[in-house]
Amino acid sequence: MDKRIVSVGCLLVFCVSAALTADDAALAAHLVDKAGIRAGICALPRCGAGGLAMAIAQTSTFLVHGQDVSDANIAAARAAAASAGWLNTRVYFERAATNLVPFADNYVNLLLVTDATDGNLASLPAADIARALCPYGVAIIGGPAAGLSLPALNAWRSQPPISSFQSQTTNDSFGLYAILTKPALVGADDWGYWWHTPDNNRMSSDTVIKWPFLTQWLGMPYHGAEPRITVIAGDRHFSMCGTATSLIYEDYDPSSELTARNAHNGMVLWRKDVPRDYMVTRSCMVATRDVLYMIDLTNDMQVACLNPQTGERLPTLNFTAGGGHIKWIAVLSNMLYAVTGEPDPPIIGNDQPLNLPQIELPYGWGTNIVAHDLAANTTVWTWCSGAYKIDSRTVGIAGGKFFVNVPGSCVAALDAMTGSELWRNTDPDTIALIDVSFNNYFGGWVHRPNPAMTCTTNTITMCTHGKSNVVTLATDDGRYLWHTYRVSGGRTMHQLAADGYIHLHPAQYAGMIRTYDRVTGAFVGNNIGRITSCAGVVACPDSAFGGGGRSYSFVSKSTRGTEGLKTECEIGFTPANGLVFGQPVQCRCNVSARGFVVMGPAPAGFAFTTAAGADRLETTGAGVTSFPTLVPADWPTYRGNNKRSGATPLMVGFMTPTCRWVASSAAPFVPVAAVAAGGAVFIAGDDGVVRCIDEASGALRWRYETAGRVYASPTIWNGRVYIGSADGYAYCLDAGSGALLWRFRAAPFHRRIMIYDHLCSTWPVATGVLVQDGVAYFAAGGFAIDATHVYALNAETGAIVWQNNSSAFQDADDHMGPGVYGGLTVAAGKLWMCAGQQYSPASFNLAHGAYDTIPSGQMQYVRDGQTLRGCEIGAFSNFIISGGVMLNRDERSKLSPKGASEFTYLPIDAGGNRLYPDIVPKRAGESGTRGVFLPPAWDDEIIVLSSLGFSGLESWHVTGLVTRMMAKNPADRETDDSGSWNNYKFVWKNAGVLPNLTERIWGPDNRTMRAYALAANEILVAHTNAGGWRLSALQRSNGAQIWDIALPGQPVRTGICITRDGRVIVPMIGGSVACIEAMPEPALLARIAFLILLGCAFGRAGGCRD
Repeated sequence: MDKRIVSVGCLLVFCVSAALTADDAALAAHLVDKAGIRAGICALPRCGAGGLAMAIAQTSTFLVHGQDVSDANIAAARAAAASAGWLNTRVYFERAATNLVPFADNYVNLLLVTDATDGNLASLPAADIARALCPYGVAIIGGPAAGLSLPALNAWRSQPPISSFQSQTTNDSFGLYAILTKPALVGADDWGYWWHTPDNNRMSSDTVIKWPFLTQWLGMPYHGAEPRITVIAGDRHFSMCGTATSLIYEDYDPSSELTARNAHNGMVLWRKDVPRDYMVTRSCMVATRDVLYMIDLTNDMQVACLNPQTGERLPTLNFTAGGGHIKWIAVLSNMLYAVTGEPDPPIIGNDQPLNLPQIELPYGWGTNIVAHDLAANTTVWTWCSGAYKIDSRTVGIAGGKFFVNVPGSCVAALDAMTGSELWRNTDPDTIALIDVSFNNYFGGWVHRPNPAMTCTTNTITMCTHGKSNVVTLATDDGRYLWHTYRVSGGRTMHQLAADGYIHLHPAQYAGMIRTYDRVTGAFVGNNIGRITSCAGVVACPDSAFGGGGRSYSFVSKSTRGTEGLKTECEIGFTPANGLVFGQPVQCRCNVSARGFVVMGPAPAGFAFTTAAGADRLETTGAGVTSFPTLVPADWPTYRGNNKRSGATPLMVGFMTPTCRWVASSAAPFVPVAAVAAGGAVFIAGDDGVVRCIDEASGALRWRYETAGRVYASPTIWNGRVYIGSADGYAYCLDAGSGALLWRFRAAPFHRRIMIYDHLCSTWPVATGVLVQDGVAYFAAGGFAIDATHVYALNAETGAIVWQNNSSAFQDADDHMGPGVYGGLTVAAGKLWMCAGQQYSPASFNLAHGAYDTIPSGQMQYVRDGQTLRGCEIGAFSNFIISGGVMLNRDERSKLSPKGASEFTYLPIDAGGNRLYPDIVPKRAGESGTRGVFLPPAWDDEIIVLSSLGFSGLESWHVTGLVTRMMAKNPADRETDDSGSWNNYKFVWKNAGVLPNLTERIWGPDNRTMRAYALAANEILVAHTNAGGWRLSALQRSNGAQIWDIALPGQPVRTGICITRDGRVIVPMIGGSVACIEAMPEPALLARIAFLILLGCAFGRAGGCRD
């Protein structure tokens, strides 16, 4: 049969300009010009039919959000956005019955209201607009002068807190408008220097930051190369990374880059490439509200001045660098300071940062200190160190003094304004103490240049990378005060001065924080708890933060946890501008969140565990149209059934495969796995659109747009389609027409944030919807700090059966518990959910929703937290299988970080009780985490599974495998751990080289796969080879290839589904969907007819098949 190409992108095909008017375009250009900003988030709380919103997107780089009370207006706006290929990427539209702005606090860069009149101004919520605008954000409020008077506009903007904003009025041919600019947050502090300020004390003065927190934004990349330097000022976040990574990530481009973002929403303002030989790990960049200063990317004898909003170059400083190359810069009191000298040696180990000679490498060492008056644009003083070199890791400024350590020579203090020498300590014993090496170990170069001097008003404390001693001198005359041995580790000795103490933490030693009196050196224990991982401790007046998400409250004097977080090694979190910033990491640590992880203070009295009322349900009154009854051969939910087995009882064609059709998308998107029922294929993806495609022809039957990305496959039940969206709603649609039947707001509040380049609710319905026995189950949430909301609704009416809003707060102080990190399954009367690093799989009673608390004593039996952060879950025999790739990931990647995930098999009894320990299949002789990214597929006879990354397909007998895994005798289980069943974590090893393990039928097959599914007569595998992407059918008995056909693109991971007619549906990255069919064996036709006849017996009441 010939392949047919069918467009399923959109029903409307007019171009963008047809959706706009000249008036829209002119007004958009005028308003953007008046605002003075062209990037970030633009909100239109009364967007009408979307013309102005589309024009704003066309004339700027804003991400635009519009809302309106009219269904017709939103439908028209979405149609225009879909036609442009911008729906739920550049432009978002949603219906709302309120003028409130549905964003987190301090979020929107530009807010526009262009239909204000004297009559409707009172309905415009000034306080909410003020709340939603980010610092320095602009609101333009007005409309045609014919309906709006200046007295009315002035009266509206006189309301607090709008009355405190900078304000001006314009009245021209476009109308009468008030332009309001929000001031900086009172009490917020910048982090303009890489270690906060040039005193190198990572103690912020930010009083806006207060526990408890809510997620503010999550940003790309998921993985980050090191080193990385971050500076934050004036609501802008600047991050520059190098190229070093100790691991290989096929989904990460390690190119060096400088990126500027809005601090409160993460929107990218501009980017610049950074040369590979540019030394990032140093004070090479200083941010202020008005200027970003940095050592020039291509000429390190100059300081470049950049516009922080646009990245454009400002006039060059008349800065001579003392005739040398610049190693370090700082800005304080309108003075720019620099350490200069001879060129640094070439950066070695750039791509292999752990393989360095364990000797001192003089990166950042110089001979001159230069002070440049920024107002006068002239150099005012220079200080030379003579024959010895200045170590720029041990320079700092505090109390009007510039402190400098010259290894082997002296420690000196200079007047920061004049450069005159105030004192010099040349005592040989003191100088020797500072320079004692720690077992000749220096670590990799990545963090060797970290600051090593902390300056306060009365002390300076030093301990450089690879040195043994922490030495403290007095700032008034430089005299020796005290020293201590560094205890452990040769890497960065992190220092935090607070409340008269100095807190010391050697990198890579979790929890080892030692506290000393800053002046006397008396050891006083650990005053800020066990809060760190390999990153250093940082603080603000409310809290001290470790690298693993834990914090210590200076108010309650107690530690708090945040599940599943980790920031960049050694650098830690950054508290600034009222937020707490975590940076991307390059390691594979077992955490649930990746990339930029930014948290902000929750509003006072925020009701995290708010329960849903009947008002969350919206019904339309539409009825269910005719749609075929489900049969066992349908594939109506993710991986075919609620057990997520990835198998069908149907036999698939055995010969002569052809591509029946390819349905393409007008605008590219990343789809989730397809489902199929009743002769229709249903697909959704990150564009937020649900599509119904005719199985026979590939033609689009209907489409429905949500207002956020879709994480999980649709579910089909009883003539209905269920979908969860990142807009915070669960939807029930008519399967025959796509009409909305009801939707339920699972998110407790309207609070939009950026999640990895998508505008989402803080509580996306990322689990999808599982329907069992007439009840629809789903969960909304992300990080446990935001709370997790699990619901059971009547699948037909949407009425609440039960809800659980408190599971994430197992410890109210910590806000620790299960988050929403993947899908759902059902087994033994329980609803099971992927729940993150420490709490997965979470289980809830199907009847009433009670959460099954995991006893702390059982948590230790989970072999490896890396298995728990995956998004896959299923019910196999008497096991709950969970693991795989993370929920938020780069679906375009062919591979994933090595050793990043596993699948665990958790035994349960008939009551759903956990029978620890869990089991991790491994090949004989293996140790550590090797990475398995595809979930197994199984039926009653065999289970096929990937045993290494995206490859290593193997087939096993189900009965023998279950018996082997449940054996309690270690000799029977081939374990690589010793001890008793109750006290140790066992790892079952598959038969790689062990002849006595006969349960394996065949394998491993070494093709690189993206998906596989199990049919009654063969195994379908989507994979790649040198010739491109293929779909192959394999023999169940021996893995031999039966047939093979080319695919038109890269398949979606786990995306294969099999229709009731034996066709194989394969969605591809980019949004196209291929339908493959093969000629059947003669016996297959009879089996298909038999399965269809079973449809009536299957009925409508049972739900998706088990």
